[in-house]
Amino acid sequence: MDIHEAIKLAEQVYPNMGVFGAAQNDVAWIFGLDFKTAENHPSEVGLPQIAVDKQDGSIHQLTPGTDAFWHYMTPDTEEVPLSSL
Repeated sequence: MDIHEAIKLAEQVYPNMGVFGAAQNDVAWIFGLDFKTAENHPSEVGLPQIAVDKQDGSIHQLTPGTDAFWHYMTPDTEEVPLSSL
């Protein structure tokens, strides 16, 4: 799964939001979301951060301290500049 497919999946889950930050590792694409109408990002505290599993396309909410967070937020996670897309 490439990043463009993963972004589409993320935005389907949160249709009133868009991706404003991205990262990746061997397991997942990771996205920070914000409201499409926001002028500054991030616009609010507590905005969703999700992982899209690269193997099966499943989507996981990344809440700090949860099993999903520790599984998908690995030490090798690197930022992906959205300007390069």
